[in-house]
Amino acid sequence: MSCAFVKLTFRDAPLLGVMSAAVVSRISEFSPKDLAASAWSFADLTIANSQLLAAIARDALARIANYAAPELASTARAVAVLTVDDLPLLEALAAQSLPMLGDFEPQHLADTVWSFAVLNFADAPLLERIAYHALCSATEFALVDLTNIAWSFARLEFLHRPLLTAVSDAAVMIWELHPVGLAKLAWSFAKLEVVGEPLMA
Repeated sequence: MSCAFVKLTFRDAPLLGVMSAAVVSRISEFSPKDLAASAWSFADLTIANSQLLAAIARDALARIANYAAPELASTARAVAVLTVDDLPLLEALAAQSLPMLGDFEPQHLADTVWSFAVLNFADAPLLERIAYHALCSATEFALVDLTNIAWSFARLEFLHRPLLTAVSDAAVMIWELHPVGLAKLAWSFAKLEVVGEPLMA
């Protein structure tokens, strides 16, 4: 039901409070997919209920071994949007995602690294593998995903020159660069002191 409210951008605080309490009381009945969807729904509505967030984090941590790629990515994005600075959960998300990155769609890769960057959580092995997989499919990324990856690596001060070259090459191929996206890419390259790429020429 919370997903429907997201689509309608419905924000009735008392009703959403009741729904939060209901989720907390029955959270053990949720599948990983349902739990991830609930986390993202409340995040998209910017509903930061501390009891709900603690319950979601606790249950996700306990069952994260059963999460598939979409649930890992959406959970990571939800905790970032709601600023859930839960180190054990972030470490578990990184550890579980690492061997599964081959199953991640381009948006999943971008969402995951963006989420960790927002929370200033730098896991070097995960970043290296995300860079590797992003390199293999850079031309398949939407502009927002390209900018999120470049911004994330810059925010975490993690320089991966081959990836940034691929991002630059892919961005040059996109005819309609939005000014905001272009500015984010320019900031990212400047932050990492990367010069001489086609995008910056």
